[in-house]
Amino acid sequence: PSAVADGFGLKTRIFKDNLRINKLNPSATADGSDFMKIRIKGNSIRIRLTQSEIAQFGADGKLEDCIEFGLEENQRLTFILLSEINAEQVFAKFEDGKIAVIVPRTIVESWTNSEEVGISGKEILSPEKTLRILIEKDFTCLVPRTNGNDKDAFPHPNANEK
Repeated sequence: PSAVADGFGLKTRIFKDNLRINKLNPSATADGSDFMKIRIKGNSIRIRLTQSEIAQFGADGKLEDCIEFGLEENQRLTFILLSEINAEQVFAKFEDGKIAVIVPRTIVESWTNSEEVGISGKEILSPEKTLRILIEKDFTCLVPRTNGNDKDAFPHPNANEK
């Protein structure tokens, strides 16, 4: 990879053909086609998974990915989706640069083999603060996007209503 300075005075690594090799997911590409989609907004986290990711999550009980802000271990934010047999509810924790969302194994087994769209959870942090968690199946877009890649997404349930 080569490095270029950006508008913030930081060096950005440029990879040939925009290919980013992720140690945790070696087949992943820079267009995001093989990454779970994660959205953090306010005090909520939303995760969308493709068909193969849900199959892997059901079989292995774990999905993991990361974003690297530099070459050092402490410049990485790791995201882990974990199925645990002893978990009683959906919850999340953050420690040492790792966000882990934990889902009870019974819920994962039921969800991965069903038509259910998602799993939701709410973690009360204090009387004033709640963390909302949503894990859902990633559907194809109703309106195709030029940069979108839906090859592994679930068929959209409203696709025939256009």
